[in-house]
Amino acid sequence: MEEIVVGTKPFRPKKKPKMKRITWQNIKAQRQLIWMSVPLLAYIIIFAYVPVWGWTMAFQDYKPARSFSQQTWV
Repeated sequence: MEEIVVGTKPFRPKKKPKMKRITWQNIKAQRQLIWMSVPLLAYIIIFAYVPVWGWTMAFQDYKPARSFSQQTWV
């Protein structure tokens, strides 16, 4: 590491902070925040990912009597 002298004190660049590891103790300490995020995650799954399953019918020759795996793709 280079040492730069500014005035009378040498200037040393700061080291990068180390990444903290996620431990069970940290998760336990943040459990209220985790529980608060559950409704948002449920909302995203229900209204963003579940409808994608229905979009597959747009790419199939849909016949109501057949199961999903029996449909032919167009």
